[in-house]
Amino acid sequence: WTVIRPFLAFVLVSFISDLINLINYRFDVWVVGNSAGTSQLGLYAVAVGLGQLFFYIPEPFSRVVQPYLYGDSSPAMVERYQFITRLNFPTVALLSLLLALVAVWVIPLLYGNEFLGATSALYWLLPGIVFVSSSKLVTPLLVGRGLIRFYLYATTTAAVVTIILDLLLVPRWGIVGAALASTV
Repeated sequence: WTVIRPFLAFVLVSFISDLINLINYRFDVWVVGNSAGTSQLGLYAVAVGLGQLFFYIPEPFSRVVQPYLYGDSSPAMVERYQFITRLNFPTVALLSLLLALVAVWVIPLLYGNEFLGATSALYWLLPGIVFVSSSKLVTPLLVGRGLIRFYLYATTTAAVVTIILDLLLVPRWGIVGAALASTV
């Protein structure tokens, strides 16, 4: 029991954090569907789908940095981690800016002219996506240091803020309100 108990506690905190994060990522879809209707939900789904492609950019950076994070807290490791993190942020920011510049052409090309309205939500989602991409590299650092409870605190705080803002902004501003709530 002494071996399994810490393991189960770690797994439980991780699972609850991931579940809260899932709710945080999906609650806006429910609110848009119920407040703005299915056509707006379709537009929002396109914007979210394109924006979430940028969540895959930090994955290779995270894989590179993970070996340095587990069991090594030397200044050299911290320097390597900071270097990788500094590569991730401008990469995601630059690619997000590029998508913002070409979105009015890319969205109709991929989905048809009917989905051009998704660009406004995409513009509001991209700044949040840029900053969230950095958290994708902070999480392994927290896990490697045994500080997973801070991941739980962060996901819970983000979910509460997003839910409140979704309920306030989506009825007024539709998909732009949902995107703004997600970015905050």
